[in-house]
Amino acid sequence: MKINEAYKNMILEEKVESNELDSVISDVRKQINDRGYAKLDIHNIPNLKKTIEFINAEDDIKANIDRSRDFVFVKPKELVEEKSKDIYEDVIFLQDSSADEVLDILNNEGKDEALNFLIQWHYPGEHMMRDNVGSGDSDSIYKKDGYIMSWNSRIGYIGLVYDTEYNNDKKD
Repeated sequence: MKINEAYKNMILEEKVESNELDSVISDVRKQINDRGYAKLDIHNIPNLKKTIEFINAEDDIKANIDRSRDFVFVKPKELVEEKSKDIYEDVIFLQDSSADEVLDILNNEGKDEALNFLIQWHYPGEHMMRDNVGSGDSDSIYKKDGYIMSWNSRIGYIGLVYDTEYNNDKKD
């Protein structure tokens, strides 16, 4: 890893403290080492745009903002470049009180209505990609039109991913 000093100086001129940037990079690297990616709440990042640009100036990591969840996901660049394996677009994940409304819709109006509610957060191409659906063993799953909704009412969460190969599969 080599930090681009000229770029760092440009960011510092924008009033982002060096120790804040170093702290973010340190946190990102620790998370990547622990679990293979980093997930940062955008509300806890100083000067979001410049910090993301700073992360992306690094030689070995790449940051993407997931607007549906207010998170920045950072992965090693070699994983980001392996797009062929990442076929599921992570649309939205809600838990606890954030999931109450859609879980009520699911329980009272059915799976199709809950799915339609979650689809409003799908902005194709603007979400993190993943190589699996991301559901747990005890999750309920509903699939329709390339969307895969998974939930656990007992624990209180619901999520939606989109299979980007769905249209390709229909053509075959």
